[in-house]
Amino acid sequence: MTRALIDSGSPLTVFDYGTAEALGVRIGQAGHRSGTIALMGSARPVQFEQVQLSIPKMTDVSWGSDVAFIKQTDFQMPFQGILGQQGFLDRFAVTFRYFNGHFDIEGS
Repeated sequence: MTRALIDSGSPLTVFDYGTAEALGVRIGQAGHRSGTIALMGSARPVQFEQVQLSIPKMTDVSWGSDVAFIKQTDFQMPFQGILGQQGFLDRFAVTFRYFNGHFDIEGS
């Protein structure tokens, strides 16, 4: 299981290098689509891959998504991924209920 932050301001869904390794994604392999994204104040090289995502507490829900994987092995975040507009929020409606200390996720 991987921890991810829901970020409505992120245009993409992004995961770190360690998550790529755990999923068997071969970072740097020739022929894969690469790019650069702005993340945490710096430009970060990424590799885009199509992967299956799911939410553990929603056992009947999974979907294929284009994900940007950070190529930097030493890049650290307090979580392994960011669930952004493309790849997550384009499929789900999320309601944040800060005063109750939780959020709701509904299929769109």
